[in-house]
Amino acid sequence: MKRSLRTLFCTLGLSLCLAAAVSAADAGRVRVDTRLNVRTGAGLNYAICDRLSPDAAVTVYEMKNGFYRIGYGDGKSGYASAAYIQPLHAAELTVHTGNSNLNVRAGGGLGYPVIDRLPSGSVVYKLGAGTGGFYQILYGGGKTGYASRDYLRDAAQDAIKEAVYLSVPSYKQYDSRWKALTLPGSGETLETHGCAVTSLAMAESVRTGTAVTPPDVLRDFAFTEGGAVYWTGYVLDDCSFESIYNTLCRGCPVIFHGRKSGGSTHFVVVHGFKGGRLTAENFLIRDPGAARTTLAAFLAVYDIPVKTVHT
Repeated sequence: MKRSLRTLFCTLGLSLCLAAAVSAADAGRVRVDTRLNVRTGAGLNYAICDRLSPDAAVTVYEMKNGFYRIGYGDGKSGYASAAYIQPLHAAELTVHTGNSNLNVRAGGGLGYPVIDRLPSGSVVYKLGAGTGGFYQILYGGGKTGYASRDYLRDAAQDAIKEAVYLSVPSYKQYDSRWKALTLPGSGETLETHGCAVTSLAMAESVRTGTAVTPPDVLRDFAFTEGGAVYWTGYVLDDCSFESIYNTLCRGCPVIFHGRKSGGSTHFVVVHGFKGGRLTAENFLIRDPGAARTTLAAFLAVYDIPVKTVHT
């Protein structure tokens, strides 16, 4: 009886160790000048079963004897020297499409052909931001493609967040009090090109605790020869929802800069979060040029995030 229990505990312990070893995964890139040998086991004495090209994307699992166990190609797996694979510490994302599949495309846009389809619940790794509201992803071991970010969520986005509301004035760039004023340098009017200045006036009103208007920004801030404002005292940051939420929690509104695939850009101010998951629909905005009230409505038009600006 004791021997059986000992054997059972040892077997369970081994199983738990193996499970822990393979539970974590990451995306990786092959870093060689020629080709990287893939072997059947973790050592140079194991047979070569494949060769990978430079910069190939792989899924990286546990390390053993200086070798990573990797997934690559169409569901293949093997071992490769860890010295020639760079882990990317990529974000792990989950496909959320309800009862339908997510299209994986050859490029970052709806105009590219569909090369694969992933069911809801699939796990992928984010390799890059891509373009046109798409992420470049790694999936199925070593396949790569592009998928709409609207259907990909990470653990931070799935977490339920508390509501945040900041008192931010609502200014419009076409307000009759200042719409005809011109931007230093370019000579364009606030009505046609004043979204950045108007957004900055809203953010400055919160930062200073006083009513700062677009004419005040024109007077107090410096501008480039092309009419772009210098963000004096502000930080240029990424467009991640987690970063935006954390900035709101510090009591600072976030100026969000988006771009259309055709090239035109626009600035809005994120002033609140309705509570719930970190989705664009739950972020509230002041749009100086339109009646839009959520970040989702803004991204439906300006679907390429450029940067955020905040104190």
